[in-house]
Amino acid sequence: MGNADGLVISPPQTELAKQQGYPIIIDYYKEGLKIVGPGTSVTREFLQKYPNTMKAFLMSYLDGVKRAVDDEEFAKKIESKYTKIADPKILSENYQQGLRVWNKDMTVDPAAIRVVLDDSSDAKAKGADPKKFYDNTLIQAVNRDYASKLIPGEVSRAQNVNGKGVRCKA
Repeated sequence: MGNADGLVISPPQTELAKQQGYPIIIDYYKEGLKIVGPGTSVTREFLQKYPNTMKAFLMSYLDGVKRAVDDEEFAKKIESKYTKIADPKILSENYQQGLRVWNKDMTVDPAAIRVVLDDSSDAKAKGADPKKFYDNTLIQAVNRDYASKLIPGEVSRAQNVNGKGVRCKA
């Protein structure tokens, strides 16, 4: 509607905006920002009460991520169904962009949380510890036991960022 000076959007809306002549202000790909999604959130209480349910959910979610990575046509068909976008060019560009940023190991990167905290108008947020806002313990265990076999190259690379292996407690 032209009522905003800027916005943060993700594909496929980014492709639609570019087609309409809107400029990119900050290119997350060039900045190297890791998005949190695909991901999930759950209350601590639910996780403590139903850890096996959460583990099964995360394993099945990773199955879906792998299917999307391995089967471009299927992924574009599903995206088209839910976004109501049928343009094959937009769907292809979005898929290629997704491959670059999809969080294939589903861990939360503290740098992604830090970006949000630093941009908050709440003075307390800037001094907050990003690690207090997430817990990667369960997904790290699922990655170690399941995803490392499901998507070996992706998970092992993600868990060895900067040469630092991720330690998980069973």
